Amino acid sequence: MGRLFGLVVTISSLYWLYQHSTTTNRLVPTNPPAAASQLFSPPSPQSAQVHYSPSEDLEQIDLSALRASTGTLEIAMYAFTDRRIADQIVAIADAGRPVYLYRDGEQFNREEQSSRDSGYPSTTALFRNHTNIHVQVKAASTSTLMHLKSWTDGTVLRTGSANWSPAGLQVQDNDARYTVDSAQINAFAQQFRRAWDRPTNTLVQ
Repeated sequence: MGRLFGLVVTISSLYWLYQHSTTTNRLVPTNPPAAASQLFSPPSPQSAQVHYSPSEDLEQIDLSALRASTGTLEIAMYAFTDRRIADQIVAIADAGRPVYLYRDGEQFNREEQSSRDSGYPSTTALFRNHTNIHVQVKAASTSTLMHLKSWTDGTVLRTGSANWSPAGLQVQDNDARYTVDSAQINAFAQQFRRAWDRPTNTLVQ
């Protein structure tokens, strides 16, 4: 009887170890790798690359494009509540690249108030103490919004209707457009710097 009990215990232990090791290796990652169709590849100089949600996951495409970016980031984003993209911005900045983020005042204030009400940090709060991230906010107004959803690293320009929010990138009917056309990149960069230099802006960090 003692030998039988010991054999049962041994078999049970081996079975538990097998289950633990195999199920651990099968755990789905929090942020699974993007499918091939969701990976960004720069468009040709003669054409733009346009993606549409919800049939495509614009969050994964934007993340892929940000990872592929190389220069200083200039970002004008109306709504910004997507924490995966915020984490990627932090990673870019911590790797030594400057990031300049320009926000709309009304939307920024709503997001910060929502953060205070919920006790959940805003994406802007995630940027604190990351010295390569610079944030300015346009003076709040209900009539003169900063409604761009665009960014560039100097080699690629992303525009479109999709805000950096989970709903805007994955659920709503939106688009994200990418181009490497230097004239379009320069036009956005000039507009961004004019907006950045407004004396009525609020410096966040």
